[in-house]
Amino acid sequence: MPFTELVGKARAEQLDREWGTLQRARVKNGKPQIHAWEEGLHPDRVVVPVGNPQNCDLKSMIDLEAIKAGTPMLWSVGMGAPLILGPFTLLPDPDPETGKEQRLGHPALVAGDKDPGSGEWVWGKQARISGELRWDESRKQFYIINQSGRYSRHLDRGMDQMVKVAQQFEKSGLAVEIRLVEKKS
Repeated sequence: MPFTELVGKARAEQLDREWGTLQRARVKNGKPQIHAWEEGLHPDRVVVPVGNPQNCDLKSMIDLEAIKAGTPMLWSVGMGAPLILGPFTLLPDPDPETGKEQRLGHPALVAGDKDPGSGEWVWGKQARISGELRWDESRKQFYIINQSGRYSRHLDRGMDQMVKVAQQFEKSGLAVEIRLVEKKS
């Protein structure tokens, strides 16, 4: 069922305005860039519903010391605008076809279903904006960037959406600075 039918046209349009439109992972060579190892969900993902009604405290839910040591935390804003986080995770084995490292990227943060016959994504694996949570040692401050090659290159993602994301982090107990990465054309 399309997201608009689930939440209604007015709510879907409001979410699009506030957080950016729902977009699939960037398409390359005619296919969404979701690797086989990212089709499931990140095993260490954390989901904070929009507004944080359960009073989640990110300081106790994610490994802040790993971030301070240089391991970025990936984040995405999903369909209904939850903040979804998962640590940068390098898998133990390289891609058997290319020999490149396998890591869980932003697509592993968001749910989705594939058509078993065609293998095409029929629902989900969409995000509104994505990026990374990092640490600035010189300023002793966490910061977010809108760095995602698969979800943040769309024109309707910018400072307005990053402010909303920063507010969601703050509502979840973690103040962050915003560092906007300009889109490459």
